[in-house]
Amino acid sequence: MEQELQITIEQLLSVGQLIDQEVLVSPVFELLKNFSGNFSKSVTLTFQFEADRLTKNQIASLVVMRRYNLRNER
Repeated sequence: MEQELQITIEQLLSVGQLIDQEVLVSPVFELLKNFSGNFSKSVTLTFQFEADRLTKNQIASLVVMRRYNLRNER
């Protein structure tokens, strides 16, 4: 039986352990879903950012981190 998808998005207030000499130009958010395992269908995420906040030597990047639960599922 499939369950209803619930996604939560929360701003992380403590991100010091996530960055290593990077300069953040926006808040950091965590996206979580209410079940373990993969989605049954393809999912597309679209992000917007303010390019004018970057200096000419900076590039925008997106960091994706997977968290494992106690059973080692993604």
